[in-house]
Amino acid sequence: MKFNRGPIATSLAAGTTALGALAVVFTSTPAQAIPTLPTPSPQVLNVYSFYDSPNGKLVGQRWNGCGDAPGSWGIQTSHGGYNTAPCG
Repeated sequence: MKFNRGPIATSLAAGTTALGALAVVFTSTPAQAIPTLPTPSPQVLNVYSFYDSPNGKLVGQRWNGCGDAPGSWGIQTSHGGYNTAPCG
């Protein structure tokens, strides 16, 4: 019996590729949503600060409230903290 090596090699390559793709899917970290700020208020400034690690360096901020336009600077990461301050 004579075998054609082309289909067998193609099947093995496809199976290896699919297995590698599954390994990437199951070993990667889950996605984390960037938080949304509460509805702006004329009495309160909402500030969300972003850090490069859980207890790391400040790398960005988003803010809204006090009757002003929302703003931001820097980059947004999955590590952050939310603060408020009275307007005035």
